[in-house]
Amino acid sequence: KEQAGSARKRLMLLHGIAMFLVFAGGMGLGAVTGAISEENGFASWIWFKMGIWVAVGALPALPYRSPKLAAAIFLMTPVLVAFAGWVAGGFLPLTR
Repeated sequence: KEQAGSARKRLMLLHGIAMFLVFAGGMGLGAVTGAISEENGFASWIWFKMGIWVAVGALPALPYRSPKLAAAIFLMTPVLVAFAGWVAGGFLPLTR
């Protein structure tokens, strides 16, 4: 833990910045596509994606707290990302 101090801080900083950019881009895209509007609020699938976004945002901190879960977290990340794509209908073009 002592050796990873400086590098870990930089990595977490970059992770936070990237998460913010993904969030801002997603909200902008939602507004442009009409999934977010003043009349209707958020589309229901956006709530699921925001929950997944929070979970993926917390994943890098968990192996540091509990190294035994590192392998499970490594496998869970792509599953959560794939689920987020499925929730938004992102795989519909692949099935046509």
